[in-house]
Amino acid sequence: MINHKLILITHNYPYGLGETFLETEIQYLAEEFKEILIICKNVHDKDCRKVPKNVTVKRFNPKSSFIRKFIFPFLILTRPRQLLFDLKTELNVLKTIYAFKINISRLNMLFHFMAKGLEFSYYLLKEMNKENKSYLLYSYWLDNSAYSIKLLSGEIHVNKTISRAHRGEIYFESSKTEYQPMFKILCDGLDEIYFISRNGKRYFQEKLGIKEGLSHLKISRLGVINDENRQFSTPLNKIFLIVSCSNLITVKRIDLIIKALSLFQYEKIDWIHIGGGPEYNKLCEEAKRLLKKSANIEFNFIGSLSNQEVFDFYEKNEVSLIVNVSASEGIPVSLMEAFSFGIPAIATNVGGTSELVNNSNGILLNSNPSAEELFEAIREFYLLSDSEILVYRENAFHTWKKNYNSKNYKKFSTMLISR
Repeated sequence: MINHKLILITHNYPYGLGETFLETEIQYLAEEFKEILIICKNVHDKDCRKVPKNVTVKRFNPKSSFIRKFIFPFLILTRPRQLLFDLKTELNVLKTIYAFKINISRLNMLFHFMAKGLEFSYYLLKEMNKENKSYLLYSYWLDNSAYSIKLLSGEIHVNKTISRAHRGEIYFESSKTEYQPMFKILCDGLDEIYFISRNGKRYFQEKLGIKEGLSHLKISRLGVINDENRQFSTPLNKIFLIVSCSNLITVKRIDLIIKALSLFQYEKIDWIHIGGGPEYNKLCEEAKRLLKKSANIEFNFIGSLSNQEVFDFYEKNEVSLIVNVSASEGIPVSLMEAFSFGIPAIATNVGGTSELVNNSNGILLNSNPSAEELFEAIREFYLLSDSEILVYRENAFHTWKKNYNSKNYKKFSTMLISR
């Protein structure tokens, strides 16, 4: 166990239901570090998930108060050269590497990114100055929190600065401005960046024109804890149960599943969606409208479940198939979870999904399939024999066991403390 104190910066964890993958990762981090401080930017949710005994939690409101706005000009004066250098570097990247027109939207995004990063770095510095310790700073997202710890990389008490990189903060198409700030500054300024997929790392390097891999750009896959000795047999019941598991937002394209199911005329299918979100009412109404004449299709939007409740659902129900038709992904943890129960998948070839789903454990569709193409893929699974289904189930399970189980967090924790 190492003496450095770990500061982990999150959007939600351990509050609310977000960042569920950290529920497992924190157990491994707690074994490597004597002390961990989680600084969470969720100040709204009340429910706090259980954390290990050597983990403390503080909350930081990312919305600037009047006092923070008042002292902000003074914060700029603490690092004028660094901030000016970072700004000039990024503007040069926009012009020469990305070949972007520098418009107001992108400038606003960049200035907001830098301002929030500077503001939060001041908060972090105050936290570190309370104790005479050596710190490892870890941002769970490659966003302005990562920029905050980059700004502190030269401080005497900072031993190491690292960040994970997922989807929403990497892929330009995930942003309304089709731009993600500070790739070069973060690449040059952080000690290590850990991408959750090969696709994410490759995308990041290609955006910056990096032809050869840099040693501090690494891949560390997420993982799911489950029973590694699970055994499978032919299906016990004949209900064809499809599950989808995601937030109900536009990028997840749940409406495509509804349209595909409306094409089935005779096959009896049960479909359950796990997850809530802003499109809940709209999608429920669309499902009622398109599937009301389909007596062979049963559907249910059961809302948000905790990570444990999702696992309990998979344990109690014999799920035939999980469907993920998202327009953008890092690498879908919902599919890793399903694979750990031997549930095969139909998924779109976006982000790092092809690193998880293949023809042995499911069907990988093109990035923008039609309802007809999704219908054909579901029907292909529906018509499989019991013995063929068993092969898919076993392959899905072994994909999880080999590449996406919780041992990934042990490797990651060990890498964090190495130099």
